[in-house]
Amino acid sequence: AYSDVVGVDQYSTYPAPTKNVTVFSLNVGNLPIESIANLTPDAVITTTGGFSTQDINQLVNVLHIPYIGINPGNLSQIETQNTVLGYLTGTSSNAGIINSWMNSNLQNLSSDLGNISASFEKTVFYYLSPASGGVYTVGPGSFVNDELTAAHLKNIVNISGYPAVTSSYVINATPEYVLLDQYVNETTLNQTIPGLNAEKNNDVVGIANDSFFTEPNFRIIYSIYWLAQQFYLDNVNLSDVSSFNNYTHLNLA
Repeated sequence: AYSDVVGVDQYSTYPAPTKNVTVFSLNVGNLPIESIANLTPDAVITTTGGFSTQDINQLVNVLHIPYIGINPGNLSQIETQNTVLGYLTGTSSNAGIINSWMNSNLQNLSSDLGNISASFEKTVFYYLSPASGGVYTVGPGSFVNDELTAAHLKNIVNISGYPAVTSSYVINATPEYVLLDQYVNETTLNQTIPGLNAEKNNDVVGIANDSFFTEPNFRIIYSIYWLAQQFYLDNVNLSDVSSFNNYTHLNLA
């Protein structure tokens, strides 16, 4: 349905905007109402929670442009997002194909990791970015946490959403491994959480392309398999993901 898209913000990089798609700069918390109105869209679709009631009212009640907020918090809700977007764009059959592909690969992965009991799952900490007095991470109620669970990894964080935690919180939880987001490195890790055993033991895994991990769409299947491959190589390989259009032999390294 991407041919229906008339405009995106600067963060919408997948699919890459075509020459017919207007890219405008989005300031956090503010919808560029005038720029959107100039495109005369049939609807505006965003994640929820980032924009003011005033901006949304301007769109809906003054300009009469429907506003649709979608913010999936787990794998199931990503599939629901696919279904909703398919319905809105008249591509429900494509949405069904995508969801079937996701479920098939998740079932296969579950089978491949079936011999790994809960007591042998690796414990991890996901380092998203530095925060004042600590670091941002992921917890229950986030789809990234669902990715970890699907890959048979135990998240040491039990605070919901995308919380900021202190360095002592992480050290006391003693994760076996640290997953570093694309935009942080081991130097930053050592500066913000000094003395962490996982760092001392060089048990740190860097994620090269975080758009696969932190954007809620079908591509997270590849990130889940990539994670499983990093920690359970004898059981799983990224190439095990079934073919999906041009998404064969992806390199996430």
